[in-house]
Amino acid sequence: MRKLFIFFAFLTHASVAAAQMNADETKADGLIRTFAGHNYWVVAVAFAPSGRNALSGGWDATLRLWDVAGGREVRTFTGHRSLVSSIAFTPDGRAALVGNADDTLSLVDMATGQEIRSFVGHRGMVTSVAVAPDGRTALSASYDNTLRLWDLATGREIRSFLGHDDTIWSVAISPDGRIAASGSSDNTVRLWDVATGTELQRFRGHVGWVRSVAFAPDGRTVLSGSEDLTAKLWDARNGIVLHTFFGHMDNVNAVAFAPDGRTVITGSDDGTLKLWDVAEGTELRTFTGHMGPVSSLAFAPDGHLVISGSIDMTLKLWNVSRSRQTAR
Repeated sequence: MRKLFIFFAFLTHASVAAAQMNADETKADGLIRTFAGHNYWVVAVAFAPSGRNALSGGWDATLRLWDVAGGREVRTFTGHRSLVSSIAFTPDGRAALVGNADDTLSLVDMATGQEIRSFVGHRGMVTSVAVAPDGRTALSASYDNTLRLWDLATGREIRSFLGHDDTIWSVAISPDGRIAASGSSDNTVRLWDVATGTELQRFRGHVGWVRSVAFAPDGRTVLSGSEDLTAKLWDARNGIVLHTFFGHMDNVNAVAFAPDGRTVITGSDDGTLKLWDVAEGTELRTFTGHMGPVSSLAFAPDGHLVISGSIDMTLKLWNVSRSRQTAR
């Protein structure tokens, strides 16, 4: 329970009235709409591969599927047995892999809301999940300091990745499916050979827990967000820090690359999202509107939209295309 409390220590910011959120929405530059429906913290969001829908998961133990264009809640998946900590779509969009606070993963059918299968093996809350590009396997990260590789068709654990000295908060898989990146409370980013579970590289430079990691679309760089209030862009070949992104006033909880790799976006406990130019390492724009910490975010497949989830119990959809023109 102590780690559960630490995981969301920033949640003290979260008590917000709906009237306040609606009032601020009209002031938030770049904000398209707010999605309300969760009755507790929203901690995971993902765009479907088609870009037409988005999925959210929260500590109300529900998954919710949204129509992005209309802002309508398409379906609520109730009956989920645990608090949801992370989600990732399969490449065909027919299912989503869900990380749970009860130490398990669930593969959920998007058409029916039914659990296809469960994945058991971790000995601590599952904090992050990532599905391989070919849709055959997936990786999960956990409080138990391990990564685990799973066969999605059978639910079988293929192997464990050992080496981190503390909780692993985030995992990502390279576009070619061969390398995994992880971020941990031991302040490191590590790269792994997916086929063998061997640690390939260890990146040191953050002075706080690493909360989020992401691969560039070309796989050549890795982005990390940390409780040291920064994000860092690393050369995946040698671990050199190419840029450190300064600007957030609190922990950086979520990071993502635009599909074209020219920009990245970060979300923070300070309640803002920031868009950055990858080549220059400069801030392009700050998006305000959430009334609590930003816990998760994702780019739409076309790169024009970003969706964010927050401890204020909402999701917000942002237009980032105008800001990205300066990075072209």
